[in-house]
Amino acid sequence: MVALYMTNIEVKIVGEFLRNYESDLEYLVCFRRYMRGEIPSKDYSIRGNGSFYNFLTEFRIIRNIVQGGTHQLLDLTKAWCEGPEADEVDAFAQHLSKADISRGAILSSLASKVLFLNNPQQLLPMDALARKALNVRLNSYSAYSTELKTYSQKRQESLTEIMIFLNPIVSSIERSLMSELPEIEKIRLNRLIDKMLWVQGQQDRYNTEGGGNVLPDKKNMI
Repeated sequence: MVALYMTNIEVKIVGEFLRNYESDLEYLVCFRRYMRGEIPSKDYSIRGNGSFYNFLTEFRIIRNIVQGGTHQLLDLTKAWCEGPEADEVDAFAQHLSKADISRGAILSSLASKVLFLNNPQQLLPMDALARKALNVRLNSYSAYSTELKTYSQKRQESLTEIMIFLNPIVSSIERSLMSELPEIEKIRLNRLIDKMLWVQGQQDRYNTEGGGNVLPDKKNMI
């Protein structure tokens, strides 16, 4: 077996990825089943494994909508995903701002996270930590996605090395879901990039607050 060396930051990224990956895939599968009519809205919008309610809670966006607004958001999301602009995050955020559900706010982070459920092969959730990692000040998904492409290209070597380590581990998680999640390799890569942004944003925030490095950039043999 070839030894693989990772920095402490990369080890943390791997830990975050593995901690969340199975539940992430469960959310994606359940959303697809809902969109196909296999899960009724009344069941999908309440607490339960893989439910829309649980997704909003775990991804910390349920607080951004009015109390009891889960079902309304689900209806708005379904209608949007069935339309011609299903991947247009900024447009969806504007659309939501006109509904009672958002209290008039432009919920770009929420819009990105919800539409990620519909197309995880192309869309990555956007939040404050990810924007900080990319140095994006605008609350704009188009600005975020532009910087994201550059970020991913610059870190291609690190991403490839981590993937080599992860592939045999995640294969057992993915095996039973591959038929429901096309291009699962893209989903896996995007979830890894998401965790990389989260860890980097967390470190950048800590540095900004004067705490120094969260983790020294030291290579470890895996």
